[in-house]
Amino acid sequence: MNDRVTGRELYFYWRALGGAASALQATRTFQQTLAARWPDLQTRLLVRSDGTTLMEVYAGADEAMLERLVVEGDAATAPWRSGPRHLEVFDAA
Repeated sequence: MNDRVTGRELYFYWRALGGAASALQATRTFQQTLAARWPDLQTRLLVRSDGTTLMEVYAGADEAMLERLVVEGDAATAPWRSGPRHLEVFDAA
């Protein structure tokens, strides 16, 4: 596929309000919805050992998906976030 961004991974990290249990469940649901819509999208969810920061990881996203990941992800996580979601983009070396 020509518009696929190969070797690119997106990392969104953000601080959870209170405990991370509800934030984790909401984010998993969001990622499952994305995976159903875009079968080539690979997702992971990480949590810092102290339970305060979540990291959403996405691989296989093209440029069109990026904007939707930002906008829809911000909306999906807003009730559980303290502050903004930060995005870091890494390319395979």
